[in-house]
Amino acid sequence: MSSILSIKPEETYVVLIGISEYTKDPENFNAIPGVKNNINDFMEIFTNENIVGIPKNNVLCLLNVDNQEDILTKLATACRLAKDTLIVYYAGHGILSNSLSKYLLTTSGSRREFAEQTTIEFSKFIKEIDGAIVKRKILIVDSCFSGRIMNEKMGDVASVLRANADCDTNGTFWIASSPPNEESEAPKNERNTLFSGALIKTLKDGINEEIEGISLEAICIQTLRILYDMKGPTPQYKSIQNAHKTIIAKNRKFKESKDNIYKYEGKELKNIVDILFHCNKLFEESQRIENNIWFAGLTMGFGSVHNIPAIRSLWQKEHEGSICFEDFSTEFNLRLLALLCGSGINSKKFLVSLNKDLLLDNFIEPLYENIEVYKKYKSIYHEHTKIVLGEINLFQKNIENHGHLIKYIEEMPYQAVVIQNQKREEEMKGVVIYIGTRDIGLKEPKGCYIEDINECMKLIHYVEELYSSGIN
Repeated sequence: MSSILSIKPEETYVVLIGISEYTKDPENFNAIPGVKNNINDFMEIFTNENIVGIPKNNVLCLLNVDNQEDILTKLATACRLAKDTLIVYYAGHGILSNSLSKYLLTTSGSRREFAEQTTIEFSKFIKEIDGAIVKRKILIVDSCFSGRIMNEKMGDVASVLRANADCDTNGTFWIASSPPNEESEAPKNERNTLFSGALIKTLKDGINEEIEGISLEAICIQTLRILYDMKGPTPQYKSIQNAHKTIIAKNRKFKESKDNIYKYEGKELKNIVDILFHCNKLFEESQRIENNIWFAGLTMGFGSVHNIPAIRSLWQKEHEGSICFEDFSTEFNLRLLALLCGSGINSKKFLVSLNKDLLLDNFIEPLYENIEVYKKYKSIYHEHTKIVLGEINLFQKNIENHGHLIKYIEEMPYQAVVIQNQKREEEMKGVVIYIGTRDIGLKEPKGCYIEDINECMKLIHYVEELYSSGIN
């Protein structure tokens, strides 16, 4: 189902440009038969509903066009039609100008003797892409020395951002088949060029069984692994405004099963009390900084549903002399509420839960019931309880009116929370709780406390995939 993708396929346009034959100067530009197959294969991938599902009318194939102006004009048209995402792919010979200062993309009619007059200067190519007012732009270049595009300015950044100010842009992603001073490869007797073949294989086959949707970053990593094994050139990529997190395709290897839950590396949390304690500690630390927060929970808070004898007894045993479990639950929910509504006004929030009723019954109602005990927690709320009530009312309104903060989902493999420092994005911590909708009654739940940035990024991708597949 397309909802797991970050992009909206029906509002996405793809331009596939391939030059496999050079009719005007075959002596200097050898034919690249694999390019034609690249175009056909990408057409099939992007329009396949089991992978991306972009309508066929939204995919423009330009194979062996001999006039650079025709290519630029058709590219400009697609840039105007795209509303959500623009994907541009080019495969063919890439060359340098005589002065070595310009990177040039060839056409079927290119001639080495008149290179600058019969090719497309990359700066003009990217100028058309700059003008597209879309949420995200993805550029793939499979040609010799294509790593040079990474040094090309994406127009004036400020003007590009202003041009896209009304469309909530989520960034730009570039990937090149080879470093700036290396040739790309097109092995003889192979169906595709080397780089594009690895990229096509990644999209067609999928990457592993645990992830339902594949991000641009995951695609690059898998493609890099394939090319490393083949001793090919190292692809280069650049991501602006977190575009690498874009879920661009469905993972064909994904098998939905609770046995496929990804196991994260970190400190093992052996029971529900251990899990709650570390979550609360995470919230407490995060109140001192501006945060990005990702939260996926069955009920989102820990209210009366957890106030049962077994948990209270375990809490008293492991935290003897500490506050009682009832007060702890209230403190936990207050800290979470502070993060969601109070602190970090400009922070990103990805909140996923099962449904509205569970949130109201197990998060909002316990907060209302315990309004008088808020005075104990001056470190969380420095003002009187009127402020707290205001925030509860605000959050309840978001829940009941399907506010943009929250998405609801029918099934959740496991629960998670990640906090990221806005000023130092490499600082992030997370907790994963291995309880999902299929094992909600698990008597001995386990979890994991994570500080490693790579593990936290995997957890963030998981929550974002859930969020993108949820409904308001």
